Amino acid sequence: MREVNSIADIPFIEHDPMTLLGLAESDEAPDGDGDGGSPIDDFFGFGFTWVDEIWLTGENEREPKPPVRDALLLAMHAADEDQEAEALPGVAPEFIGGTSGHRGDILLEFWLEWVWGQEVEDESVTVRLSRFLDIWLPRLDLVDDVDTRAVVLVLCNPHRVLIPRPAKLPAGIPLYFATGDVRAWWDAPAGSPGLFRLVAEHWHSL
Repeated sequence: MREVNSIADIPFIEHDPMTLLGLAESDEAPDGDGDGGSPIDDFFGFGFTWVDEIWLTGENEREPKPPVRDALLLAMHAADEDQEAEALPGVAPEFIGGTSGHRGDILLEFWLEWVWGQEVEDESVTVRLSRFLDIWLPRLDLVDDVDTRAVVLVLCNPHRVLIPRPAKLPAGIPLYFATGDVRAWWDAPAGSPGLFRLVAEHWHSL
């Protein structure tokens, strides 16, 4: 029987981008234009992958921002329990993109069946995002990986928690995270090699 006795034991492994973002079986978008879309909040995959570029789009953006290049994607799932209590005490909400959010932490939930299959059916582990990043960012060797220019958290954040910059993130590498739900898309117009896009209420960089 496989067990998770520490944060380091979580089977947070590399997957190809289409599988990790829940796009492998998505062939048609709701508007029928042939693009694939996946709501991350309904998908329990987790792990990491690298992409040459990815577009991070805010729902109410008037002008698209340039794509994030040479990005390490960390896909995770926020626990379904109420996270309002995660706001730090005594900290007033900040207004971001017409909404408000609190500085604090996010509780993650890892459903082990997604990696290990039926032998761990319905088993999950929970951990704070800050603690998870403290353990796993060093394990990904970002200091020695000269090709990684950014880290993107593919993580729904329905309570709009504003996280601090992780202490273990090497200097010079920005981290992007979303507030609100996150939806992944694979845009592949005719004659195009295709591109990855993550849509959320608002995107932030640290």
